[in-house]
Amino acid sequence: MKKRPAPTTPPQHPGPAAIRKSRALELAHNEWAEAHADADVPFRPDAPERRTPSDYNLHYLDVEATPAMDADLDRRYREHLARLEAEDEAARN
Repeated sequence: MKKRPAPTTPPQHPGPAAIRKSRALELAHNEWAEAHADADVPFRPDAPERRTPSDYNLHYLDVEATPAMDADLDRRYREHLARLEAEDEAARN
């Protein structure tokens, strides 16, 4: 394995907006995965495009999601992000 040079700048911490977006995605994905846990989507762990080893069994809902499921995840994300932004705005005032 190739050794990387030491960084020349200190690590940069994400700003409040990035943290909010990450938290909104986490909350939305958790809800979405629970809501669609019994979805009738294909489970294809041996598909030729899979790398070996693969963690497909952990993420097959994300990989095989239908367009409606993707839209539901996007809606949940936008709702959580709007709520978190409103909470942060209220806390600043």
